[in-house]
Amino acid sequence: MTSIWDASTLPQLDTAHGPPPEECDVVVVGAGVVGLSAAVRLARAGRRVAVVADGEPGGGTTGRSTGKLTLLQGTRLSQVRHGALLEVAGAYLQAGRVGLDWLAALGLPEGEAWRTAPAYTAATTEDGAAKVQAEFETASALGLPVQRADASESPFPAELVVRLDGQLMADPMVLVARLVEEAVAAGAIFVTGCRATRVEVDGDLVHLTTERGSLRAGHAIIATGSPIVDRGGDFARLKASRSRVAVFRVPSGTLRGMHLTVDAEPRSLRPVTRDGVDYLLAAGSASVVGRAHSTAALAEELQAAVLERFPEAEPMAAWAAQDYESLDGAPYAGPVGSSGRIHVATGFGKWGLTVGAAAALAVAEGILDHRPDWADRLFDRRPTLGDAATAISWNAQVAGRLVSGLASSAVIGDRELEEGEGRVEVDGVHPVAVSRVDGTERKVSAICTHLGGVLAWNDAECSWDCPLHGSRFAADGRRLEGPAERDLEPRDRP
Repeated sequence: MTSIWDASTLPQLDTAHGPPPEECDVVVVGAGVVGLSAAVRLARAGRRVAVVADGEPGGGTTGRSTGKLTLLQGTRLSQVRHGALLEVAGAYLQAGRVGLDWLAALGLPEGEAWRTAPAYTAATTEDGAAKVQAEFETASALGLPVQRADASESPFPAELVVRLDGQLMADPMVLVARLVEEAVAAGAIFVTGCRATRVEVDGDLVHLTTERGSLRAGHAIIATGSPIVDRGGDFARLKASRSRVAVFRVPSGTLRGMHLTVDAEPRSLRPVTRDGVDYLLAAGSASVVGRAHSTAALAEELQAAVLERFPEAEPMAAWAAQDYESLDGAPYAGPVGSSGRIHVATGFGKWGLTVGAAAALAVAEGILDHRPDWADRLFDRRPTLGDAATAISWNAQVAGRLVSGLASSAVIGDRELEEGEGRVEVDGVHPVAVSRVDGTERKVSAICTHLGGVLAWNDAECSWDCPLHGSRFAADGRRLEGPAERDLEPRDRP
């Protein structure tokens, strides 16, 4: 089992493997919950919509998520309030409500793929308890009906627990399938397995270049996590984080509700039922992309933590999910650049299902000239001094990684690589990424095709990851995700 989620529900798409249409009103790049929600709203409004995705719908962060749909998101509200204002935190909460209502209106029946459940935020330390208390106070001030819960309701040894009833757990791929169905029914065209490589504005039109040809549109929505276009300085305002996810088979009734700790090492737990069998889904052990010494060790750390708490659990599957954090905890969504023709939606942290759907609707309504007031308050917020300080810190780390990556490149080593190993060597003056996967040794450029960062080996997923802005590449150099547009060049040892 490589994932617990059910991709078999995805409908067949007649246009998926052909070229993009020559023109449309709006082209959406990305087919997760964000891109699909925007496509559905605009197609229902009568716009000609084309969705371009470099994989299958839901094949990115959406399909690797934990499927939690809740307004209680750890300490997110208090983080946004601290980084901005209570008014902005209120707009963020309203966005969450809009996103939940939108997804609930899709009409998925209550069952294994769509279940109502309470959400819990817990602290296991005094420092964590202070954070939970701040979240409780902020949520209460904004009218969210949170309650203090008894410690016995948490699977963690909790100092303080807060509960919010009536939240939702979903199979994200079933959600994706329903959104695809709605988009197709409204007239949207899908082009999948097709990478978008360039977006340009020419007067009143956007030109999108893809691997299978180009198209013209009145507007483009870039819903790819880290946008392939950077007219808004997004790279400087985002940090790419990768979390480990693991699924365990457990006895019936092991866990009730969704649980999240807010301590130094946050842990997320939720139950999943598939075909009558109960599972426990755990997430955590996050790291900045390309900066972990060993991602395999982080995955093992998460598994060990779950087995310590639930010794009867049987490991069944593991993967990782990539998210993008903003400077102040609130997402970015809307037009970038002076033309008003290119739009982005990103920076959701780990809450892209709920708030991402709302951001997509805000972008769509903006194109339709009906942008809601809450979106103005949330997405047009002014940057603060704290944002500036965080940006300086993040970009200093990026600059440091750029220099240290070049300095630490190894000379060609004599030791043969073991299966699943990778290292950066120097061939003359060129860093070379050498790896051995499935018995084959491969050599590609070790320089990211985005902004020139030296790549690091991800030993859990056998990929080359960039510590600058989160681009990732397969062992053979094929681009996997992130802002990079091109594959890595092959290198041969002389």
